[in-house]
Amino acid sequence: MPQADVLKKVRQEVMYQINDFKSIIQDKNFVKTYNQLEGDKLLRPPKDFPADFPDIELLKFKSYVAMHGLSDTDVLNDNFKTHITNVFKALHPFNAFLNKALD
Repeated sequence: MPQADVLKKVRQEVMYQINDFKSIIQDKNFVKTYNQLEGDKLLRPPKDFPADFPDIELLKFKSYVAMHGLSDTDVLNDNFKTHITNVFKALHPFNAFLNKALD
């Protein structure tokens, strides 16, 4: 969970660049690999953000988490290197977006 000032920067970037953010988390490779964002959410809109923002649910996250489970079989598979490379490639645009928010 990021510190409050970091989380506010991420939320601001999500709000200001909502179309870019949604295109990342709705990308077919991201959805195939991570399904959807996970993490605890606030019950109400975060302070200093408009409650009527159309994608307010994306601003309610307390942390932005993309998870991809791996079984022992996955890790021991001969194709693991290719698989994990694809997992990281699918995550790269998401990480780049978050890093941009902190610049």
